[in-house]
Amino acid sequence: MRRLLLLLLLAAPLHGAEIEAGAQHVVAMYGDNAGLEIDMSRGFGVHVEVFWSNAISTRAAAAFLNPAVYAPEVDLGTMGLDIWSATARWHLGRSRFSGYAGAGGALVAIGNLEDQFGGTVEREFDPELAAVVEAGVRYRIHPRIVLELGATYIPLQVEELAVDPLIVSAGAAWRF
Repeated sequence: MRRLLLLLLLAAPLHGAEIEAGAQHVVAMYGDNAGLEIDMSRGFGVHVEVFWSNAISTRAAAAFLNPAVYAPEVDLGTMGLDIWSATARWHLGRSRFSGYAGAGGALVAIGNLEDQFGGTVEREFDPELAAVVEAGVRYRIHPRIVLELGATYIPLQVEELAVDPLIVSAGAAWRF
């Protein structure tokens, strides 16, 4: 996977594609969770995006979050949530202010849960594959610098736990 991404990054300028790299601040909200309460959480994300044309791009991204989790009257600590995604995007115009929509897939690694003050709850999760849908707006402040505000939804069901993160991100990117 790393070699393929490196090859894309090296070959893209040869074919006229443009490359963008950036970082985001992310906030995630979670769905109903079979008796568990998962707090809204903040984290960060990074991405690399290759623009194949004015309207089409592909994006590889990673987001890292640590929401606090509670069972009824039990503090389970934080659950690490690492999301590695690959999406294809369709851009609505390339003016100073433009929108986008995209879809793809994600590998989501969920950290283990364990009762902080006893042994009543203990859960281990395997990494899961999930679909990704996203939409947002971009604002170009300089020919090479873009600000982006987006929303990403991942319908994720792990055992009886419906994590379903809705991730709102705000960030900046620099075009090479």
